[in-house]
Amino acid sequence: MTDSSDLITEREAAPTQPLCVEGGFDGERIVTSPEPEDLGAEVMNGRIVVVKGVFRTQADELLALRRAVVEWGRTTPPLPAPDPTANCHCLQAGVSVRQHTPHVYHAYDFNRISRLPEGLRSRLRRFYEPLNVLQNALTGNSARFEAFEDAATLHPQLLHYPLGGGLFGRHVHPLEPQRIGMIVALSRRGVDFDRGGICFEIEARVVDVAPHHELGDIALFRFDIPHWVNPSPLDDNFDWDSEAGRWSMVLPYH
Repeated sequence: MTDSSDLITEREAAPTQPLCVEGGFDGERIVTSPEPEDLGAEVMNGRIVVVKGVFRTQADELLALRRAVVEWGRTTPPLPAPDPTANCHCLQAGVSVRQHTPHVYHAYDFNRISRLPEGLRSRLRRFYEPLNVLQNALTGNSARFEAFEDAATLHPQLLHYPLGGGLFGRHVHPLEPQRIGMIVALSRRGVDFDRGGICFEIEARVVDVAPHHELGDIALFRFDIPHWVNPSPLDDNFDWDSEAGRWSMVLPYH
């Protein structure tokens, strides 16, 4: 565990490594050490943070959520492009219109969780509601779900990068209104995938969080920092219908 007094020392000693701190989930809220406000300040100063063990004891629930999302996708026709006001999923492959960068991933967007079947709705709320509280504590925002009448609303999303070429090229986002991005790892290295992961660029130095980002951990980053997802090896078999590969749970706010 890292306390606030260690933050600057660790940043100077290991600028190409993420700062790893301890976290947990008490069934209602995510707890971190240091407190979210201190972590938010560290992230806004350009440090990549991995909060370890947040959902460690809920690992089976995370995998069950992942399977439930896959099953929902198999019974719901994919859309050709995301609809930011609907529950939908899209097979994204090519060059992103928004990011102008290559990408290959399956996006599951849950913009109206309240309209989902009860089983999937409760599984998503179990994790996304405490993630919303954490994100607001990190950023000072007052972000809400399904607030389409507001200037911005939350867009819960699961991303699947299939084996055999799943990737997301180097890209950046506007800082506002999101401010801080959160990436929850939903995969097991050595089981779901072997190689590939998320990288960031800080002052021309690459910070690779892959060795530190395990199932149930949360990576935090300033939203306008360049980042990318390295491709899984092309000698793996590519299959959109397979659950294998890297999975992430994110919470865009726009």
